[in-house]
Amino acid sequence: MRKVLLATLLLTVVTNAQQRSGPREVNFKVVSAAVTRFDKPVRIGVGKRVTEYQEALVLKLEVNREEFDSLPPDIEPFLYIGTSEYRVYHIDRKDDRSNLILTFHVRDWQRLQEGALMVLTTEHGGPVRNPEKFRREGGVRFSKALITR
Repeated sequence: MRKVLLATLLLTVVTNAQQRSGPREVNFKVVSAAVTRFDKPVRIGVGKRVTEYQEALVLKLEVNREEFDSLPPDIEPFLYIGTSEYRVYHIDRKDDRSNLILTFHVRDWQRLQEGALMVLTTEHGGPVRNPEKFRREGGVRFSKALITR
């Protein structure tokens, strides 16, 4: 009985370690970036935590479906642009394409720094706490030249 319990505990520890060491970052391509004025204000959240806005930079990112779906299912990926953090607004999964389109609404787009590193990761706060870990050759950088009006 002890050996079975020990084996089960060991298997749980190994499985958890493998899940934590799994992919934490997803490669992406910026498909579009357009400043959009919405007819009706967009409301996110409820009660005192509600956020409302009528204009945002709508960023659409293309990601590999398999790579994105390999992220831990219980951790939402965030987009970091420099030190600013953004949540996914919408995921386009309409068909069986090999790529997905993720939509983000960036309300404070005027404050984004030219050349800021863009990272899509489940490591919440990681690019802010440890930017050196996420800096790499060929990483996607924000540019206001991407924005269409």
